[in-house]
Amino acid sequence: MSYDQIWIGLGAALLLVLGSIACLGIWTYRDAKARGLDAGIWTIIVILVPNLIGLLLYFLIGRKQQRALCASCGGQTELGKHYCSNCGVSLVQPGMTVPSDAKHSKKPLIAAMVGMILTSLLVLGVVFGSLYAAQPEMFAAKNVSIGQTQTMRPGAWKLSFWYFNGEKVQAIKIKQGESKQITLDTEIKKGTVEAVISLDGKEQKRLLLNGLDTPYIWDLSDLPDSGRITLHLYAEEARGKVNMDWR
Repeated sequence: MSYDQIWIGLGAALLLVLGSIACLGIWTYRDAKARGLDAGIWTIIVILVPNLIGLLLYFLIGRKQQRALCASCGGQTELGKHYCSNCGVSLVQPGMTVPSDAKHSKKPLIAAMVGMILTSLLVLGVVFGSLYAAQPEMFAAKNVSIGQTQTMRPGAWKLSFWYFNGEKVQAIKIKQGESKQITLDTEIKKGTVEAVISLDGKEQKRLLLNGLDTPYIWDLSDLPDSGRITLHLYAEEARGKVNMDWR
């Protein structure tokens, strides 16, 4: 995925978000108005409170505050009261309207929900597409591991595993001016583990980690100064630990 495609995807996601918010606002305003609620306030709450919490509040609180409309003065009074809280006239009379469940279309609400789902899927696609463009080897790696713990931070990669069969991949970056080397502290109790250095997808160096003296310094000084360096671990029914540091 190119940078242009990433920006196009993010732009489409933004348009979907804005469209979903607009549909959600339209439905909330219509629904709240039909129920005799303060439509403007509830619309603002639903739109501005993030993660759909505003919509949840509207369903749990707002819709339970349904009001009756006084036929005499047009004022709104809570359901269950016999007299208008505005003019005092009896509400038990012909002409009084009590809002029932909204009869207006739920299409804006459905459109908003669909838009949000599509936005989430689109954002996930952009994220994974960006990762694949930056490091395709990571998605090609396949492995079966049991009882594994893994720690990754800039300049270090530590793994321990009860059973590891397959491949793991990690991009590494050695700053210019620093010595090109990896310090390894390994203990392979069972099976075999090999480390491979590739540059721009092409294998450059390979090292069997079984039986290494620790710490072991793996010299990478013969690698070019430019290019994407990737560290691969290949294991066959292995058990043990591998700690690597290239800071």
